Amino acid sequence: MRYRKQAEMINIARTLLVAAILWVFFAAFANGVVEWSRPAITGAEVSWVSQEKLLSLARHHGTDALKITELEVSIWRSGKWVPVLKNKEI
Repeated sequence: MRYRKQAEMINIARTLLVAAILWVFFAAFANGVVEWSRPAITGAEVSWVSQEKLLSLARHHGTDALKITELEVSIWRSGKWVPVLKNKEI
């Protein structure tokens, strides 16, 4: 009987600890201390599409993952890359 009460107290303590850790993380996230993602635009600049256009596409489609090639800009949807902007210069 005593062991069962100790086990219950340990489980309650673990649950409270997990809840406290999650609360701290979500509070930091809500206050802007923790950023969920970084900008997808890194590396070499792409000359045929502006950074503002890429950011606009990312916001419009609700994603940070953009695949940028010389032919097109694509987003990741349903397990495949879907083109959303094609290079008119080529």
